[in-house]
Amino acid sequence: MKQILLLIFVTLFVSCDKTTHNKIQTDTIQKVLDFYDGECLIKKDAENNCYEIELSKSLLLNYDSESLDFHAGNIAYIFYTNTQIKDYDCVKIKINLDSKESYVFNYTVKELVEIESYIPNFNEVTNLIKVKDYDKLSSEFDESMGIDKQPLEELFSDIENNFGKLNDIYCSGFKDFETEECGEVIEFKAVLAHEKMSGYMFLSFRKKNRKLVLLLIP
Repeated sequence: MKQILLLIFVTLFVSCDKTTHNKIQTDTIQKVLDFYDGECLIKKDAENNCYEIELSKSLLLNYDSESLDFHAGNIAYIFYTNTQIKDYDCVKIKINLDSKESYVFNYTVKELVEIESYIPNFNEVTNLIKVKDYDKLSSEFDESMGIDKQPLEELFSDIENNFGKLNDIYCSGFKDFETEECGEVIEFKAVLAHEKMSGYMFLSFRKKNRKLVLLLIP
């Protein structure tokens, strides 16, 4: 009798685990495809307790192949924010380009938790840009940068004159790196969606104090 009960318990556990995994696949694949289109596959590496996400035939990734490190971070973050149960240790991203080149990126849950903690900083900066509060925006910079509101106001005014009203700003990825001047930095790549056309903006936050050390619009 005990053996039968144990078998039923194990069967139910496996069934529930499979159902949860299938739901993660369905939900996250759709979220990734909403952003990148193309083809997306997700599988679980049980041995390493890691989810592997493979993306192919994406027009955006093929067009913006120089920023795959940012996009891979974005894909991992989309997965992380769409899984309620964080019962995994890492997320592996594989990007296949039409050129037959493939690139692999790995992210630990610890890294994704840290990125999530910076989203309020990212939102604060982008909201200040949207409402054109350049005085307060200048205060988001590290004091060592010596940034005041005038050059910021001129920068965004020129962009708006050329590309039309700014409709939205959204994140399209991140990456970590270290510089000799600022130490450890988290850099976000954002899309500036204007009326006439869209462009990119890079925002770098110094980990030491979460202050901006770079606002770049190429």
